[in-house]
Amino acid sequence: MIKEIIDFFQDDEGKAFYQQLPADVININNIEKLLKQYPEKPIRQLLTLKKLQKQASNRIKESTNFIFTIKGVQQSSSTLLAEYHSKKMEHFETVADLCCGNGIDLHHIAVGKKQVWAVDFDKETLLAAKYNNSKHKNIKYLKIIAQDFTKKVEAIFIDPDRRSGKRRLVEAEDLSPSLSEVLEMQKITPNILVKLSPAMDYKNLYISVDHSWEFISENGELKEILLCLGMFAQKRNKAVLLPKKVELIANNEKIDVSKIKKYLLEPDVAIIRAGMVQDLGALFNANLIDEHLALLTF
Repeated sequence: MIKEIIDFFQDDEGKAFYQQLPADVININNIEKLLKQYPEKPIRQLLTLKKLQKQASNRIKESTNFIFTIKGVQQSSSTLLAEYHSKKMEHFETVADLCCGNGIDLHHIAVGKKQVWAVDFDKETLLAAKYNNSKHKNIKYLKIIAQDFTKKVEAIFIDPDRRSGKRRLVEAEDLSPSLSEVLEMQKITPNILVKLSPAMDYKNLYISVDHSWEFISENGELKEILLCLGMFAQKRNKAVLLPKKVELIANNEKIDVSKIKKYLLEPDVAIIRAGMVQDLGALFNANLIDEHLALLTF
């Protein structure tokens, strides 16, 4: 699908034709009509792309400028998350995006870098990433599994494959690469950011090296847990609330339980997942209403 679309977009005529196609779902009769009217054009592939771009439009700015695989839409970072990942990597000149997918994170991470390596094992996925990042001349693409990457870089961003068919994977060793394989990559560089599922049971993971966790929500929905290694690691965990860019650092505060006062507050899900409800309460001079409930009163 991806190669046919890229070939079709080589000239302005192909792009203009694509812009005229309907963005909304159309019925079978209309599809058949288009197929008969334009037998030389990849109609089915173009309509699929329209559908995928629409699915991505609520998360990814200018999604109509990108091409996607089905899996790529499912796992791609939103623009807000990609910008956040890029900000964390801004001080490194040579970096790698392993399991780069359709290249949405790559699109932001590559800005201002001396050298960027983009790695994915799926041919179509890598073609999409290359198309989406054609303006960046500092990226080299490798069709290999992440575990085989050996280039010397200062930092790595990796989003391990978290899907098997329609099933989402949340166990650390079920990912591809597995978490233990990711930790082995510290032989290349100690500085690694690992994007993990928000459903992962991070508390039961054994990680022998210095690390910290970031819990990132977007518009009130927990989107990811970010494992920070090397120079990315901080002494304390953090909750990050996007798009407001509010950050709360864990202080292990303890607050009292009391009767309900004038106001009730349910913290953002990132704060709850990070176990920082009492840290937030301490900032507001608030109390818990129950030691087992994530509700504050003040």
